Parts: sequence; structure tokens; C-alpha cells
Amino acid sequence: MPTYKVLRQIEHDGKIYFPAGTEGVPKTLPSGAHGKDAPTDTSGAIELTEEQAAALGPAIHSQIPVFDADPDSIEAAKTREAAAAKKKKKE
Repeated sequence: MPTYKVLRQIEHDGKIYFPAGTEGVPKTLPSGAHGKDAPTDTSGAIELTEEQAAALGPAIHSQIPVFDADPDSIEAAKTREAAAAKKKKKE
């Protein structure tokens, strides 16, 4: 299941998710869906299936997938451009 980074408060499947580093969040808060207390999660990540993410529509619009790979090095863009230019030159 894809993991998404939580950028703003979102409630899903009986749990209220907050961005990582959010301070002062109680362990439970009243749910916007049913008014009863719902547990909170301040890990900053939420796992959703593609169907669940699609069903949230605009609610997931400001969410971004967590990037699990290593970030590009400073020279990575230049290296890709050089490789593309070399390939184009061969053609």
C-alpha cells in the first residue's frame, strides 16, 4: 500500500492524522465524521490503497507520496543531461 506524507490534518478510517512534528495533540479528538473520540496519529504518514486515495479526491490533493529512494546528488541533473546529449549525438 502506498504511503503518503501528511501535510495537513486529515481524518481517515476512524483516525485523525497530523503532520510530523505537530506538538500538543491529545491522544484522542472528536471525530468530524461521527462526533465520538478518535485516536490521533502524529507520525506524519498515512497508508492508503489507490482506491482509498482516489475516494478522498480533493482531500488527498495536497498530499504527496513519500519518496523512499535516495535523493539526487548535486551533479545528478548535469549527468542526466550529458547522457541524453550523448545519446542524441549517437542518433
